[in-house]
Amino acid sequence: MWISQLGKQAINTGKDGKVLRQRAATGSAEENDAKLNAVANDFEAVFLGEMLEHAFATAPTDSLSGGGFADETYRSLMVQEYSKLMVQAGGIGIAQHVKEEMLKLQEVSDAGVRNTRLHAVR
Repeated sequence: MWISQLGKQAINTGKDGKVLRQRAATGSAEENDAKLNAVANDFEAVFLGEMLEHAFATAPTDSLSGGGFADETYRSLMVQEYSKLMVQAGGIGIAQHVKEEMLKLQEVSDAGVRNTRLHAVR
């Protein structure tokens, strides 16, 4: 979600009447990197959660909980936490690939903004 916020551009009119595009303020590079990591890790956790959900679907129910809605709810929450812990422990490498792709998309977007600025100034 935050990438779309970073990619938004504000349109300002310069003194000479030409429309100039400015990239919205994005914060420091460290903040951006932390946000990228968080989004990539969240994506990997959701992916792992979906995989674990299917794995636990065939597991027998515990006699203590007796199955039913309460057991399904507990398993769902447990799977979410397991997937988060797996990502914190290093995951399976999806987050790094997601981050690299987001950086590539951001670079393409930045190049488009620079080209727009060059054409607007001319």
